[in-house]
Amino acid sequence: MLHLHRCISRQSLRRFCPQLAHEFSATTQTFITTPIFYVNAAPHIGHVHSAVLADALSRWYKVKKKSVLFTTGTDEHGLKVQEAAEKSGSRDYKAFCDDVSSRFNEVFMKANVDYSSFIRTSDENHHFAVSTFWKTIRDNGYIYLGNHESWYCKSDESFLTDMQVEDKTDVDGNVIKVSKESGQLVEMLCEENYKFRLSVFQDRLLQWLDENPDVIVPKSRYNEVRAAVTAGLLDLSVSRLCDKTKWAIKVPDDDGHCVYVWLDALTNYLTSAGYPGNVDRAWPADYHIVGKDILKFHAIYWPAFLMAAGLPLPKKVVAHAHWTVGNVKMSKSLGNVVDPREMLSKYGSDFVRFFLLREGVLTNDGDFNADTLEDRVNSELADTLGNLVSRSTGKSVLVKGIMPKRPQLDRLTAEDKELVIKGQALAGKVEKLFDTPDFARGLEEVVFFLHDVNRYFTIMEPWVLSKTLKNSEDVMSDEYQATQARLDTVLYLAIDAVRVSAILLQPVVPIAATKILDYLVVPEDKRSLTEATLLCNDDQVMGDALNNANSFVTFSKIHKQRVNQPVFSRP
Repeated sequence: MLHLHRCISRQSLRRFCPQLAHEFSATTQTFITTPIFYVNAAPHIGHVHSAVLADALSRWYKVKKKSVLFTTGTDEHGLKVQEAAEKSGSRDYKAFCDDVSSRFNEVFMKANVDYSSFIRTSDENHHFAVSTFWKTIRDNGYIYLGNHESWYCKSDESFLTDMQVEDKTDVDGNVIKVSKESGQLVEMLCEENYKFRLSVFQDRLLQWLDENPDVIVPKSRYNEVRAAVTAGLLDLSVSRLCDKTKWAIKVPDDDGHCVYVWLDALTNYLTSAGYPGNVDRAWPADYHIVGKDILKFHAIYWPAFLMAAGLPLPKKVVAHAHWTVGNVKMSKSLGNVVDPREMLSKYGSDFVRFFLLREGVLTNDGDFNADTLEDRVNSELADTLGNLVSRSTGKSVLVKGIMPKRPQLDRLTAEDKELVIKGQALAGKVEKLFDTPDFARGLEEVVFFLHDVNRYFTIMEPWVLSKTLKNSEDVMSDEYQATQARLDTVLYLAIDAVRVSAILLQPVVPIAATKILDYLVVPEDKRSLTEATLLCNDDQVMGDALNNANSFVTFSKIHKQRVNQPVFSRP
């Protein structure tokens, strides 16, 4: 039956499994996922980054008027969780998972992560999905019982080849074997396991990668995956003996074995889509957001599992980089682990989200530094966007709070037209980058545009125009009317630029963006990408007047001071 499930792209579905291609031909939702987070330890800033990145992408698609399914959750089975619970003094593994899972949920709420559902692998519906998925793969001939001898990294829950381990001298001078990738201790595992025929999927995975060159981003990660597949794939152990791993899902029809934690965990994406019921509402996933350390599981193992089950493959796997502190990897032993709860409590969700997405590029590790966070949000949010809101809507220029009318195109000056061109091109640039999703560069485009608007505003000197009108004695004169028209044009373009920027910033700083749009009396049904253009051809994109009797403060500047970055004291 091996040849029946060569379902590696929509084209391949039609070629090899036309009935499946029809069944999964059109999803009605954009499906975005985070990895589910392992509950052997408390959440750290890297977890929050993954969740915020996925949340921003979810909010972005809502700005594009798309229906979105956005899922996150916790990965709760396996030997590491079992040992972490026992180390804490508990053999009630479920209670231990309840506690840590609730902490992930809590910190995501503080970060304003608006997920559709929070899945836990200890949920009964997930157990049923895993059992069904296992049986499907087994019945299709891709799982067999055999002896397995391999290096195993307990910390990474990963099997490794000889080429993936190396010798290292520990603190006592003993030579030990460690994973080349993570540096974690490995042990030789020899036991009877169920194995997955990963080796037979090498050509199919290569075909999938070649047919879909943008399926893994950034490109450097795509190249890593393709090189790994080209080098050859060995069959993969997909079970552990239950007498060693007690806290796990049992293998169907064999109580002596339990399902390998990664097969269990990856199936969460199907569970969230409604598997084993009707999943065509959301499957295949549009975006899997993952850290670079778990890319092979999502870009090699997971596609192969799906091929074996005859299911379509995800459309995109986004592997983001990690965070360091002082360019050093975070670790509890070094005392440099950033507590996301403290950061969110001090700065608020908008500022932390902006920093993570502005500084957290996909390709290189970001350095988490409180000073950099403060400088970034003060400069680009408070001084650039916030200042523009205050300057363009303050009573010194918008005396009665009445919004100026949309200017006539034939009356625009060269400087006006230059700004309009930039403001009408902005959304297209941002869309291309946010879709990637490259929020760092997309935000850079918005900030550059806001700098241009501020320069334009300074050069046009609307406060001088306003003062001229105030001192004028003949409100009916041509000079007065011309000055009023000029002031209206400058103010409209500046305020409209704020509106456009706020629409585009909704996914990143949703609280502040909503505050700005409310202040400008932008109707809730006029806050989509369609309206995110300067001089939008719609007279109803803003209100006729705004309440500027009191100074409107969009962002309060951070008074710079260092924040202690604690190590988690509990798992």
